Amino acid sequence: DIDQVALKNTLQNMEINKREQKYAKLLLPNQRDEINRKYSLVFANILQNVLLAEAKYLANCVEVGGYLILSGLLKGQEQEVIANMTMENKNLLFVKTVTKNDWVAVLMACT
Repeated sequence: DIDQVALKNTLQNMEINKREQKYAKLLLPNQRDEINRKYSLVFANILQNVLLAEAKYLANCVEVGGYLILSGLLKGQEQEVIANMTMENKNLLFVKTVTKNDWVAVLMACT
């Protein structure tokens, strides 16, 4: 996420669900250089404009064999986001979308 309030909410939810905070990391644009590894799961629940602006970074944070989940998209926005992610990382493959009401989530795999 790119919002401190959203991170606070995420950490509260993790505590409620008995998850350790070491499993969540806030990826603020100005902290990008501090994150120098790849992850088996990258999840971004944020609006399309931010996903597009951060496509290169998000696409390259996923390790081979890992997954990228993108949500916060309105119906019809998913194709542009998928195209941008696969352009930034040729190893990312579209797996499927899940739609609920007007919202869409995208699952991609890194091969």
